[in-house]
Amino acid sequence: MRCGYCISFCTIQINRKLIPDKPTYSLGKLCASLNIPNNARHRAEGDAVATAHLFNMLLQIKGQKK
Repeated sequence: MRCGYCISFCTIQINRKLIPDKPTYSLGKLCASLNIPNNARHRAEGDAVATAHLFNMLLQIKGQKK
């Protein structure tokens, strides 16, 4: 069932654009380098929470680059 409001985006492309100096863009290493905790790595909730924190950080970085 499609809701009509779903969007998708590539977090790796966004990360590369906003923080281009990282040697890798895997979720675990990127979060570790940015001091974003993920106490349940490779588990749905842990990765989702870490991704949300990362996305909020990216929005802040984007806002600063205006």
